[in-house]
Amino acid sequence: MKNKIEIKKFLGMEVRVVNDKYIILKDMFDVLGRLSDKGQIQTAERNKLQNFLKDINKETDSKSFTITSKGKKHSRDEQEVECLRLETVPIVLTQFRPTKAKGEEALNKWCEFMKFVDNLLTSLEVYKFIITDKEFQKDKMDILTEAGGSAMVSNQQVNTIMAKLMGVYDQGIKRLKKEELRMYQGQTTVDLLTVREFVLDKFVNAYEFTGSHKTAMEMTEKLARKKYKL
Repeated sequence: MKNKIEIKKFLGMEVRVVNDKYIILKDMFDVLGRLSDKGQIQTAERNKLQNFLKDINKETDSKSFTITSKGKKHSRDEQEVECLRLETVPIVLTQFRPTKAKGEEALNKWCEFMKFVDNLLTSLEVYKFIITDKEFQKDKMDILTEAGGSAMVSNQQVNTIMAKLMGVYDQGIKRLKKEELRMYQGQTTVDLLTVREFVLDKFVNAYEFTGSHKTAMEMTEKLARKKYKL
């Protein structure tokens, strides 16, 4: 099946989009003024992108396609191009500030985009995901340890409960760490950090009563589902 190519605008400049879903990386980096003098994606830029995608579990959003382009004397040449899924472009864009190699337009639009991102993160109080009350978890784990429980096992089980509550456990994501919850906040109107604190609190209470990590996890999941109507 032939891959469809469309021309769209990215930061005010034309880029090619494959099958309505992927931007051609070379075009994206060209707009950002980050190609080499020979017009190629630089190794350092490619590595930075791939490492970032790996960090946010989006490695599969980078993909290659074979496209057909016009060659010399009206011939048609096939070439393989690296692409990035469109919905991943915004988060990636936060990591790549445009240079002035292509003028001011891309840089100005990037600045407007970053202001939008800042306003969005502020309105959602995302700072709560990175600045939290450490004493709450420490105090709870101290209580659990004094009762004979394992802080490491308990933390893993709390993460498992969060994965089940968010409905990703059966998708292969068996645990959701505290710092990973921010990626799922948009799927619910409930503050996920508040949910996690509730889960941790009830887990410790249940362990104190039962002396069993497994039973505490089962009881806590049931309580959380009842409270948050899941």
